[in-house]
Amino acid sequence: MEVNNKLIIRERFDWNLDDTNISPTKFAERFCAEMGLPESNVENMKNQIITQVKSNILKLIPDNRSHREEHKSSEASNKIL
Repeated sequence: MEVNNKLIIRERFDWNLDDTNISPTKFAERFCAEMGLPESNVENMKNQIITQVKSNILKLIPDNRSHREEHKSSEASNKIL
């Protein structure tokens, strides 16, 4: 995350999807407050957390189209045999 066109923050952490005690918004608010960052950074940080979590979830879900095509191909192979 870029702050005031001067500082770039790179942080890596695990986000527990099962933990409902903290939201991306609350996390961003606390992080910015603890780091002494302006509140104007909260929305950007929250959006980045949400975007990255969604992206990682989608990586875990197999592509249904390719799975269906593999299944059809497998069925066709079985019919030939």
